[in-house]
Amino acid sequence: MGWPFSSRQKNNHLLLLTANYDYIRNQAFFYSGQSMKLNLHSTFSLTSKLTINTTIDASLVLLASVPNPRLYKGRYYDYCSGAGFSGSGTIGLANHFFYSINYRGGWLKTINGNSSHYFLHTIISELRYSFLNGFSICAEPGYFSLQGYYKQYGEITNIYPYLRVSARYSFNIK
Repeated sequence: MGWPFSSRQKNNHLLLLTANYDYIRNQAFFYSGQSMKLNLHSTFSLTSKLTINTTIDASLVLLASVPNPRLYKGRYYDYCSGAGFSGSGTIGLANHFFYSINYRGGWLKTINGNSSHYFLHTIISELRYSFLNGFSICAEPGYFSLQGYYKQYGEITNIYPYLRVSARYSFNIK
C-alpha cells in the first residue's frame, strides 16, 4: 500500500507500507524473517543529468529464524522478534553511471530458544554502468555481520564479506 505525499516537477516522495520476507544464506550464517516495514522513497532531479534516489525505512520484525551454535530442542536456530532500520542512496549521472550504497540493521530478541539477543548488519555498495537499452555491467562489494549475545555462552560474531560482478538487463512493464 502506498501514498504519494509530495510531488513537484523535480522531486517525488512516496510512503509505502510493505510486508517482507528476508532470507540470507551464505558461508558464515543463515537468517530468515518476516516483517512489516514503513518505507519513504524519494527522488530528487537536481539537473537534467543528475538524479539522487533515497530510501529510509523502519520495520517491526514479527518472526525471525536466527542460527544458534548450541542445540535447542533439536534445532540449531532460535525464534526471535525485534526491530530494523535501513537506508540507501543512489546517484545517477546521465542515465548511464550509477553508484548506490545500502545499510540494513536489525536488533532481535529470542522468544523461543537459548536466551540471547542479536544484531544483524549488512552494507552493500554497487557501481553500475548502463551501456545499451537496459543492459548494464555491475560490481557490488558487500558485508554481512551477525552478532549474537548468549547469557550462558558469551558473544558469537559471524562475518561474510563478498564481491559480486554481474551483467544485468532491466525493463519496465507499463
